[in-house]
Amino acid sequence: DGWAPLCAFLGVPVPRTPFPRANDSGAHTDRMLAIWRRAVAIEALYLALAIGAVAAAATRRGRTEAALAVSLALLLSAVGFLQPD
Repeated sequence: DGWAPLCAFLGVPVPRTPFPRANDSGAHTDRMLAIWRRAVAIEALYLALAIGAVAAAATRRGRTEAALAVSLALLLSAVGFLQPD
């Protein structure tokens, strides 16, 4: 409804600035996408740490092929998990 009903109730003039619309669907969608992107970035960091730890442990034991195989398996499972429905 804008400023008019509120200003009439309060008995003050209507301001020239546009009425703030904090709860519109576009703003909500933008906030949710930002939260989702942040969550995906955090999950990618955890995945990178896990792959690095597995690869380092396998390499220390002289099993570079195993390190590559496990790293690739973790990476492919993460790519499958992050695909949109």
